[in-house]
Amino acid sequence: MSRSIRYTVIIAAIFSVIMAVSQYLYLKHADEHANDMAITSARSIFSLNLAYRKWNAGHGGVYVAVTEKSGPNPYLKHPKRDLTATDGTLLTLVNPAMMTRQVYEQLQSSSQPIITKVTSLKYVNPANKPDEWETETLNSFEKGVQEASGIINVNGMPYMRLLKPFITEEGCLKCHAWQGYKTGDIRGGLSVGIPMSPFIELVAAEKRSSIVLHLFIWSGGIAGLIFFGRRLRRSEEKIEESEWKFRTLAETAQDWEYWIDETGNVLFVSPYCLSVTGYTPEEFIADPKLIVDLIHPEDKEIYLDHLTHFRDSIHDELTFRITARDGSTKWISHICAPIYSGDRFMGRRVVNLDITEKRSLEEQLLQSQKMEALGLLAGGVAHDFNNILSVIIGYSSLLQGLSGDIRAENARKYLGTINEAADKASGITRNLLTFSRKQEIKPCVTEMSDIIKSLMPLLKIVLGDDIDMRVTYSSQRTRVYADPNQMQQVIMNLAANARDAMNGTGVFSIETGSALVDSAHARVHEVAPGDYVVISVSDTGSGISSEVLPHIFEPFFTTKEKGKGTGLGLSIVYGIIRQQKGFVKVYSEKNIGTTFRIYLPYSESGATETATPEEMSPEDLRGSETLLIAEDDTMMRAFLKDALGDYGYRCIFAADGDEAVKLFEANRADIDLLLLDVILPKMDGVAVFRNIRGSAPEVKAIFMSGYSSEVLAARGLYEDGFDYITKPVIVRELLHKVRSAVRRT
Repeated sequence: MSRSIRYTVIIAAIFSVIMAVSQYLYLKHADEHANDMAITSARSIFSLNLAYRKWNAGHGGVYVAVTEKSGPNPYLKHPKRDLTATDGTLLTLVNPAMMTRQVYEQLQSSSQPIITKVTSLKYVNPANKPDEWETETLNSFEKGVQEASGIINVNGMPYMRLLKPFITEEGCLKCHAWQGYKTGDIRGGLSVGIPMSPFIELVAAEKRSSIVLHLFIWSGGIAGLIFFGRRLRRSEEKIEESEWKFRTLAETAQDWEYWIDETGNVLFVSPYCLSVTGYTPEEFIADPKLIVDLIHPEDKEIYLDHLTHFRDSIHDELTFRITARDGSTKWISHICAPIYSGDRFMGRRVVNLDITEKRSLEEQLLQSQKMEALGLLAGGVAHDFNNILSVIIGYSSLLQGLSGDIRAENARKYLGTINEAADKASGITRNLLTFSRKQEIKPCVTEMSDIIKSLMPLLKIVLGDDIDMRVTYSSQRTRVYADPNQMQQVIMNLAANARDAMNGTGVFSIETGSALVDSAHARVHEVAPGDYVVISVSDTGSGISSEVLPHIFEPFFTTKEKGKGTGLGLSIVYGIIRQQKGFVKVYSEKNIGTTFRIYLPYSESGATETATPEEMSPEDLRGSETLLIAEDDTMMRAFLKDALGDYGYRCIFAADGDEAVKLFEANRADIDLLLLDVILPKMDGVAVFRNIRGSAPEVKAIFMSGYSSEVLAARGLYEDGFDYITKPVIVRELLHKVRSAVRRT
């Protein structure tokens, strides 16, 4: 039985019971009403009798002519009971009791006469002798009872019987003083009997009307319930169909959806959560904290900050990582919106999309774009490196061929120039590695101006010597929450496009600034209103036609010749900026130039500033700790010995991994820090670290390599307790890293 039918039957049963009870109560009330009307009539008759009895008693009785029907009252004790009128007529005294009896004897001709009877416990006339009920009632009058009533049968007919007391008054004593009565005594009572038939017939008609009315209301109610029950059933079928559709949609949806109420309880979770997270819907409902516990530690703060706007009406979207039950890391696109019932906030509905594969493809696409950009850099890098090597080789040759009497200041000048050239080469190498390596996207609070400054050497190479590069930095903070590597990718892609648009000559400009995006513009660009950092990238190239301009951000759209572009550069720029919750505006005129204005939300928070290696004094860089250094290159070992030894450190050197492990075991108590080259003979630096850490978990380490830090990631080493130095090693950076590592608790 469906719920609607079941509810209809229950309501019909309740309604029927209510109607039956109502009818029963009405019939009961009708009977009581008949009794009440009869009692009221009896009381009226009693009052009438009492009135004329008082009149009679007040006149000391009434004399009437003696006749057959009104002869002298043998029970009346009165000295002047019988008198003779002046005309000789015999008169007899009629007292109230006699008068009452004679009046009601005349009414006995009716089929259902009204019955009256005077009665007393001290009766004189035997006709006034009380029956059992009257005796009991007269005794109760002595105790304060004012009246008694009840239904009796008289000649087979129902009568309402009423008995009320007579109180002795002054006029009554003329006839009854001899019985010992005093004023105020209860002398007896008057019983009145009213036939019930008229009242019963009247109430019977009302009962019939009530029964008909109740049957009409009940029939109408049942008919209405059947009608509304059918409509309810149709509504229920629609709801069941809607629920079935919702359930089918929810259970087959290829995303993880859930509904959190206003108190934080999880009301619904789609079954697909098992495929995404490894946890069942029941587990999420039983433990709402599981949703937060799954989030990657590095992304948890972003999500918790997002939760502070739980009751806001804005539609939030963010991206974060989770750790599934099997330990795998997955990327989630989180979209949620508030739910309202009228004005009441009911919680939020969340859609979590598993974008791990999409993210991987995006990273591959970004990497391919970087490789394309690196191809553009190759010629410029070779040119710059040849110039740098010429300086280093030239001054080294000069130093080797110097006579003994060369002045020391000239030697220092040559060495300074060599050092400067080597530092420049190191910077180019480091920037290339930073730009080209495949990195996990890690947004952070960073200065946009600093990102542009760090990219300047590569930009000069990409643009070439014939393009004038002009950069203007804002005097205000340009702090944004973004991934620095992605932002470098954006600037590099725009620079490459600008170079092609200018055919190798022209002006390329970058300018940082700020702007306030109001609500109207925010709605147009689908972003939040507020303060934004603006990066303007301009060129004096050929410009973009109005027909082409609407399509420039479309994937694989390009106006370049075949083989000279993938059509993905600007699409990647647009995707990165939108991912950072910003937007891009483009202004272009044919044969005048193009300007890309990038808007990124300004970030209030910033990282705590720490002292850089250049800001530390020589004394701050000194130490007395013992370092175990594993390095297979002889010249590098010599350099490290001189560099660290001059600043007070004791160094123990190993030429391969096996030797490093043995030397650590032999000098375990003295060694404060490991300085390990990643690539070593016999056992690499990672294996050395793991081997030593097995017996000394507290050991600290710094790794060195000419390769990028991804070498460590490929070897599975991303643990706390170590740092990383890229080669070529800068002395101050090395000393700063060592000092920081030995101080770390």
